[in-house]
Amino acid sequence: MKHSHSKQMNHIPLHHRVYPCPDTGGTPIVLLHGLLGSSSNWHSIARQLSENHPVLVPDLRNHGQSPHGEPMDYQAMCQDLVGLFKDLG
Repeated sequence: MKHSHSKQMNHIPLHHRVYPCPDTGGTPIVLLHGLLGSSSNWHSIARQLSENHPVLVPDLRNHGQSPHGEPMDYQAMCQDLVGLFKDLG
């Protein structure tokens, strides 16, 4: 079976938390939760990291406060993240 990676998917708008950094010069950090997790799992670590870096913590599709949708695979989750990055500029 041959899989096509050129298929265009619509991304799901992900719920996310932003931890701004007082110093805007830090390199942004994106933290992703694991299976059965959510963005809230990273709260204390994200707060500490945000002292020197802006931190973005999304809920992936079918997790936390993000919408549920099919398919549930890595390609779809990556498309959702790319869409979030584009939406945030």
